Amino acid sequence: MWRARFNFSRQDLRAILVIAMLVVGIMAWLWTEPLWQSARPYEAYATDSLLQVVNEKPQRRPKREYARSRPTRSTSAARTTRRATPSAAAAPDTVRRAHPYAEYMRAKLEPGELVDLNTADTTALMRIPGIGAVRARRIVAYRQSLGGYHSIAQVYEACDLPEDLGDWVHIGTPQTMKLNVNTMSITELSAHPYLSYHQARAIVELRRREGDIRSLRQLLFLDEFAEADAARLAPYLAF
Repeated sequence: MWRARFNFSRQDLRAILVIAMLVVGIMAWLWTEPLWQSARPYEAYATDSLLQVVNEKPQRRPKREYARSRPTRSTSAARTTRRATPSAAAAPDTVRRAHPYAEYMRAKLEPGELVDLNTADTTALMRIPGIGAVRARRIVAYRQSLGGYHSIAQVYEACDLPEDLGDWVHIGTPQTMKLNVNTMSITELSAHPYLSYHQARAIVELRRREGDIRSLRQLLFLDEFAEADAARLAPYLAF
């Protein structure tokens, strides 16, 4: 029975023989490869290449030798050069002196000194503690748009200012520019900070209906005006 199972034909035997020969040949080649391959030891070229790199690389001098060979200046010469060179602390003072507002930036007001809000320019306002160039320009610009300050409380409407600003300012003689409500147009009236466009238009319409406006009391009959509006407009209106 087992003979029938292992009974190969001639073609099968030849194929098995060829496969066996191939397997044996491959194993023999793998086994004998280190023997016939011309391998070069690592030491044969590693030492030469390392020596070549060392010879080509420039050698550095030791730090101590370099420090000794470097020319040194005498102590007196070093001190003289150090004195002649301007210090870093003097640079900001030089820049500060070159600033156009340098004198006012350094010389602030002394206690008891006051600045007139209606006549002071930006440089004088910058002498007030807590007031810089930006705040000074806004105070002057708001004064021009108002037509002059009537009270110290108005200056706080210009921008965010220190609470103690009233200790450094005063109003010598209140002089305000008047708005003629009987001749000015809507655009001219509404340019004032205390008058809106709707209020200016109501004044012009009232003037057209009833003629010239004779007193501030007539504005109180308009819906656009309250007593608070009339009170703060009183110093700036002319009839």
